[in-house]
Amino acid sequence: MGFLMGTMLLGRGWRLQRRAVFSQFLQGGGLATYYLTIFTAYQFLTVMPRDVAFPLMVAVTVGAFFISLRQNRAIFAVIGVVGGLVTPLLVPFSINPLARTGYVFLILLGSWAIYGVKGWRSLLLSSFWLGWLMLIMFIGAYLHQLDQFRALQAQAILALTWLGFTVLPPWYEWRSHSQQTSPVPAGYGQTIALFNPLIALGCSAFLWGWSATVTARVFIVFGGLYLGTSLLWRRLAQPWRWVYGLTGLVLVAFGLVVLFSSHRLP
Repeated sequence: MGFLMGTMLLGRGWRLQRRAVFSQFLQGGGLATYYLTIFTAYQFLTVMPRDVAFPLMVAVTVGAFFISLRQNRAIFAVIGVVGGLVTPLLVPFSINPLARTGYVFLILLGSWAIYGVKGWRSLLLSSFWLGWLMLIMFIGAYLHQLDQFRALQAQAILALTWLGFTVLPPWYEWRSHSQQTSPVPAGYGQTIALFNPLIALGCSAFLWGWSATVTARVFIVFGGLYLGTSLLWRRLAQPWRWVYGLTGLVLVAFGLVVLFSSHRLP
C-alpha cells in the first residue's frame, strides 16, 4: 500500500508539472512515502530484509536526483540528499564505521556533481550541514573501533569532504561569472566558508586525540594557509578573498587562544 500510494503521488505530480507548486508537493510526498514505507517495512514490520531495504533506499535517492535534474527542481535534490544521508540511520547496512562514512561521502559526491551543474544553494547548504553531522556521528560513535589504518581512512574522508566544500562554491561562482550563464547572488555559498575548516579540524583533533598544543598549532597553520590564499591568489574573486582572509584570522585567533589557555593550565 505504501509503494502504491508513493507511486500514485509521484506519477500524478509528474503529469502536473505545469502546476509547479502542486506538482512538487505531490512528487515530494511520493518520495517521502517511499522512504517511510521502506523504513517501516524493515524496522517495524520486519517483512523486508536489510539487503533489500538498503538498495531500495539508495534507488529512491538516485531517483530523486534524476527527477531534480529532469525537471530542474532543487527541492527533489534536497529530498534525495537528506534521505540518502540518513539512510544509514534508518537502515544500518553495515557495522563497519568506514563503510558508513564512505557511503556518506558518496552521497556528498552526488550532491556536489548536481551543484556543479545547477548551483542550487539549498542543496549545498543541506549537504554541508547534514553531511558533516553524519560524519561526526559515525566517527564519534565508532571511535573506539578505529585502529591506525582505519583512522587514516577516516581522516582521508574528512580531508576530502573539507576540500570539496572549500573548492566547489568559489569554483561555481567563478565559472558562472566567466560564462555569464546565470546571475549569482551576493554571498552565494560563502556562508559555509567559515564553518568548514572549523568543523574539519575539530573532527581531526577528536579523531586523533590531539593535545591542546598540537590542536592550536594546526589551527594556526591552517589559518596562515587561508590568509596566504586570500593575499596571494590574485585570480580569487574579491568577496572570496575577504571571506578566506576572515576565516584565516578566526583560525589563527582560535589557535592562539587554545595555545595560551593550555600554557596557563597547571
